[in-house]
Amino acid sequence: MSVDFDFVQQRNDFLARRVKERAHLQAVAVEKILGDYPDWYSFLVLFRMATDEWGRNNYGDAPGIITTRDATRIKKYRDNNSFNMEKILEYEFIQTKDITYLAFIEDHIRKNIAGYGNASSIFNAFSSMINSRRG
Repeated sequence: MSVDFDFVQQRNDFLARRVKERAHLQAVAVEKILGDYPDWYSFLVLFRMATDEWGRNNYGDAPGIITTRDATRIKKYRDNNSFNMEKILEYEFIQTKDITYLAFIEDHIRKNIAGYGNASSIFNAFSSMINSRRG
């Protein structure tokens, strides 16, 4: 049986483009949802970059990636003042994740925060919460 390598390559290229298009559309949607909260938008971008990097390093999907549903909840929490920053971080970013994964995310964000300075207060709170769990 022969394999049409050109077809396989074309299919892989098509699938890669679709993944990039979906990621872009999601980023645009999240930015729109969190338009009134640019600090949270920047933190979500950084968090997603970190989870994507985790997935690349570990050859699979990362647990707890950020979605438009998460962005919508965060907007609701902020609009209604129902949760403070620490509660949002606990419920949406920390609660169900293990310390190794969280430490990786924290380190990745720390290396990339310079381009997203408006997220620094959220990152500092996140980092403090992670450090308190390290034991």
